[in-house]
Amino acid sequence: MSTDDEKYLEEKKREIEEGFPTCRCSNCFPDEANTNFMKTCVELTLDNFSDAVLNPAILPIAATVPFDSIPRKRRPARKDLSHVLLQFSESLLKEFEKFFWVQFPEAATFSPKDLFNFEQAKDIARHIPEIKEPDDILDDIGGGSVLKDNKSFCTIMWLNFVRVMHSTATSLMKETNRTNVEIEKKKKRQESRARANTKLMNKFTRSKLD
Repeated sequence: MSTDDEKYLEEKKREIEEGFPTCRCSNCFPDEANTNFMKTCVELTLDNFSDAVLNPAILPIAATVPFDSIPRKRRPARKDLSHVLLQFSESLLKEFEKFFWVQFPEAATFSPKDLFNFEQAKDIARHIPEIKEPDDILDDIGGGSVLKDNKSFCTIMWLNFVRVMHSTATSLMKETNRTNVEIEKKKKRQESRARANTKLMNKFTRSKLD
């Protein structure tokens, strides 16, 4: 607040007329507040607060220690989702919307996207291999402990859907693993045929040379 402000000047005049003690706030005494008082505020207690406000010099000035910033590990960049996982994310969003309107057939004060959005659906898709139980999904999209401790109707509805999501995610993971196994088997069969063809070609070449 500016000391030239009309309201400030009126208040100061009223305090003087009423016989109030001089105000020692940082607005009335900015220079004092920005010097010794701020440097010694770590030494304040309930017993010395009033005396220190009136005379900051009574407190020792604490030695300043340069702040050493702690280097933070950068989160790995999020990987782009495959077409299959994007479709899975979209299906989660659509299923939740249907689930929501079954539970709340009348207009609600919030929409399905207020509880579950596309970014959260993609986060679930990214971490399918780590999802072992429904609670893992709650932790993945945030607010797990709050939801688990809250037994309101909305929370029960949400937890029920999380179980459905977990079941769907588990099925997709099994299907993906099964597909990967089939791809690996096919690759090994192709490599085996290639080796066999190479041996046959080498044998045929040697027979021609003989």
